[in-house]
Amino acid sequence: HRPGESVGLGTWETLSLAPRATQLGLCVLLTHMILFIVVYQRLDSLTAVQSALRIVALSTLVMAAVALLQYASGTPRFSFIFLHPSRDANEILGGPFANTNHFTHFLALGIGPLIWWWHHTQHSPERGPTGNSFTSATHDGQRRLTHLLINIGFGLVLTVTLIAASRGGMATMLLGIGFCGLVMTLAKIVRWPLFVGAACAAVLVALAMMIHGSDLLKREIGTLSVGSFDELVAQSGRLGIWSADLRAFQQFWLAGTGVGSHAEVYPTYFPHPSIVEYTHAECGYLQVLMETGVVGAALLLVAMADVIAWCHRSIVSAPSMMAGMCAMAVCAGCLVTLVQSIWDFCWYVSATFAPAVVLAASAARLAHNHSGEPEPTCFTLPKPGWLLATGLATVLFAGVIGIYAGPAQASMSWDAYRRLSLTSKKQKSGLLEQLKIEPDPEAIHKQYADLQRMTELLNRTLQSDRHHYRAHLRLGTVLRRACEIRQKYEPNAMPIAQIRQAAEASDFASEQEYAEWLRRAIGENITLLLQARAHTIEGLKGLPLSGRSYVRLADLGFLPPRQGLTEEILNEQALRARPYDAEVLFAAGRYLAMAGQHQKALEYWKQ
Repeated sequence: HRPGESVGLGTWETLSLAPRATQLGLCVLLTHMILFIVVYQRLDSLTAVQSALRIVALSTLVMAAVALLQYASGTPRFSFIFLHPSRDANEILGGPFANTNHFTHFLALGIGPLIWWWHHTQHSPERGPTGNSFTSATHDGQRRLTHLLINIGFGLVLTVTLIAASRGGMATMLLGIGFCGLVMTLAKIVRWPLFVGAACAAVLVALAMMIHGSDLLKREIGTLSVGSFDELVAQSGRLGIWSADLRAFQQFWLAGTGVGSHAEVYPTYFPHPSIVEYTHAECGYLQVLMETGVVGAALLLVAMADVIAWCHRSIVSAPSMMAGMCAMAVCAGCLVTLVQSIWDFCWYVSATFAPAVVLAASAARLAHNHSGEPEPTCFTLPKPGWLLATGLATVLFAGVIGIYAGPAQASMSWDAYRRLSLTSKKQKSGLLEQLKIEPDPEAIHKQYADLQRMTELLNRTLQSDRHHYRAHLRLGTVLRRACEIRQKYEPNAMPIAQIRQAAEASDFASEQEYAEWLRRAIGENITLLLQARAHTIEGLKGLPLSGRSYVRLADLGFLPPRQGLTEEILNEQALRARPYDAEVLFAAGRYLAMAGQHQKALEYWKQ
């Protein structure tokens, strides 16, 4: 259908249903591709790969220590700096991550490099000029101290993972440790009794958690204890989201709905409305399939096949035990990210995707460098060619920075708005405002002050990023609510809904006469309503599936000019965009009831 022609929003001709998010998402993907190329070029020897593994392992230790320190301090700020709009840092053990699954995934990515480093400090004699090994007293002391610190750090990482209580993180952590243990056992680096003993220790830790952390485990496992499959889908947000995403893929199977469009698309196919917004699909594979269609899925399969082939070749064709241990470390990390992406969206978080990219590039280098010695650059260019490549890279870098500069600056005002919106205790819906018999003047004054502050923050957001379509939609809602409050203290204290009914019931000779009547009825507050309508229309131009915004636009349809913005068309479009949304269904039923179709109105209200 082509609804835009009827409501003055234009015809939707973009492949993505969230073009701005797609533009930003593709920029992030491009930066990680460049990261892979740079890392692959820099890791030209086994020594360089070992340095990369040390960096990943050290990052894991630092992350665990900072997370524990942050949690123990009780600060509400993530990394002691950032205030999250909806969560305090002292509520979870997650370091700079607002999601414990991503925090523990970061730790699991580094468990392979950490085990490699532990083994390397235990079995790494210094080489002399003739190639013979020797160990000086100073070097031996440093090695022993490093080995001891790594042992302590290893215990810290495992302890923090258990305290974080992420089922997915625990599973992938055990998977990484088990993979490394199995490889080292098969290579006869460790003996089978040690591997079996470690497995038994893991079982004992699990039993201890069941005994001492039974309440936590009951709460976690309880989410899986439901009856029929339909109940499971209804009660488990993850399965419900997966079902909705598959339905969306069936409709947009070729090229998908657009990178980064999940939050806007899934409610159209999600029959179990929730106050929680699922910004991602809780499954990396399924989100790629929905957002990029079979085209993106095919590219993902090719990339996965390459990574798996590199991992296999790096282990099987390792020229030495040292190279084999490095291959084990990078393969453990690749296995962790491939497995956890089954139930999480790790690839959509740069802090977890970047280490995975580094490990994948390390696997590629180990697979192609069989000697372990430094290799020449893969290709050479004459000087003019390098100058041209440098110029293109500079332009590309400037373009990416230019695209992200506005959204990055806008994010500060947007987060401040979200914090204010979530913490404003006196905010109520329009329906509850109408039901208030004796309004509390102080509460209304506080609410209006919050709305003014929200308006300021949203305007500041749009000044930095005029394509922030969610800010446009939120500003439209905030301006309308501010107008409703101001209207209560006007000499003609009529609610907007009553003014609208009076306007629709009256007959005016011209549009100019109608506009003058509205200005007398509403006064200067009509400016707020006109601005609210303008921002709502602008937001819908970038987010065409925002069903509630069509309903709110229909409520403002009495404002001049009135051509095209009919309530019937807007409610129809709202139902197409959000067929399961309560506010949309209520508005559709209200319109039908006023039109005399009471039976059909009841059907919508029952939903």
